[in-house]
Amino acid sequence: MNAPIIPVTSLADLMAALTGSGPCTLELRASVSCPYSIMLPPGFALTGKDKDSCLLVFGNGDGIGLTANNRVANLSIAAAPSARAIYTQAGPADMGRITLENLDVTGQVSIITRTGTDKLELIADKIHVAACDARRYSEQPQKYGVNVYQGALTVYNFNGNAKSAIHATLTGITVGAKNAPVFGSGIFVSGFGDEGGWIELEKLTTGAVYSCGMLPYGTADMITAAVFIVYGVKAKRVEHFDEVVTYGVNDMVLDTWGSVDEWIVHAPVVSYGPSEIGFVNFGVVGRFVAEREIVTHGLGARGFNLPCSSPAKAPRRSPMCVPRRMQGKHWS
Repeated sequence: MNAPIIPVTSLADLMAALTGSGPCTLELRASVSCPYSIMLPPGFALTGKDKDSCLLVFGNGDGIGLTANNRVANLSIAAAPSARAIYTQAGPADMGRITLENLDVTGQVSIITRTGTDKLELIADKIHVAACDARRYSEQPQKYGVNVYQGALTVYNFNGNAKSAIHATLTGITVGAKNAPVFGSGIFVSGFGDEGGWIELEKLTTGAVYSCGMLPYGTADMITAAVFIVYGVKAKRVEHFDEVVTYGVNDMVLDTWGSVDEWIVHAPVVSYGPSEIGFVNFGVVGRFVAEREIVTHGLGARGFNLPCSSPAKAPRRSPMCVPRRMQGKHWS
């Protein structure tokens, strides 16, 4: 039996529908301005009849909170860039499936699980984050003497239970615009650590990604990346179909502390700021292929940082070498 579709043309309609029984689909049929965050109850979906004419605006604070088995699709969502446009609320042990499809977003997309939630399946497809400032969030991975800012799209298992996992498929993700980057990292995927709190990343594919960490020159203990696969992540495939660009201090372009079976780059990888690196591998990458150039312009920037020794023992800025686990066929 299909879930009922409830039309929404005003804020009053939206508030009334959210207090009803589910599962159901709330279909936005007009632009609606909401003065406060809303929460989708378990089993609820929120969709737009037409993404170009259905804009959901949040004037104060965060936007759409997700609980369990929710879907958000075919919408434009606008919160303040420093707020969370879409975020997960503390959920049950099994949050079921969260689906995000065909969304234009201002503000952070923040999918974070915490203690008490051990299982989540995340499907995100055709997500564009136009503007975001992710620098204020306190949950940050730390290793090798540095912390990492979250990203415009953040998928983070913050539950240290060794049996907890987020199974994610992220496709068609784009972030920022040329010369108009998001602040902080661009795409950030992280587990809790090296021994628990896992992200099982089936696939990550991107279009163009533009980010700038906005870090002061000389900062030694903070980094960002346009695409950061952090620790606790087991990724099968990461693939980029358009350019990936960073602009600021300590802004890595592609970086991993986790495990990636195959990483394919079909477009330029570019950085403009000082102390930037095009591709950093402090994890395990089975095969890396760059079909286009990797170019760094800033003072002290370089193309690659690949530690010769064990990543756990290597300093952050170790001499560059190509270990056996890097099987890439093309290095430009």
